[in-house]
Amino acid sequence: MKLEYLIRQLQDNQLEQLLQKEASNISSEQLLVYMVHRLDVDSELQFPYRKNRRQLYFGYDGIVYIQLFPLDHMIELVDSILNTKGKSANEIALALLNYRLYDA
Repeated sequence: MKLEYLIRQLQDNQLEQLLQKEASNISSEQLLVYMVHRLDVDSELQFPYRKNRRQLYFGYDGIVYIQLFPLDHMIELVDSILNTKGKSANEIALALLNYRLYDA
């Protein structure tokens, strides 16, 4: 799944259904959103459960995971901080990545 898809699910109030499918055994407060290999709008998203929530990146089975945001923080950013009203999912994805890369 790509970041743009996750944002569309959030915009369409379909996030709960997506989380039940992708990360059913993890509460949303514990859920960390990771990008595979690099922070890029085209990178795949994963929700690997890690006991150490402080890890910004880790490797497992030959795959490098880079933390984008905790899910609850990402939702807060989309809802209030980044002024995303009326923007497309792609514009929001780019704003999130820019925030993560330069401001977070």
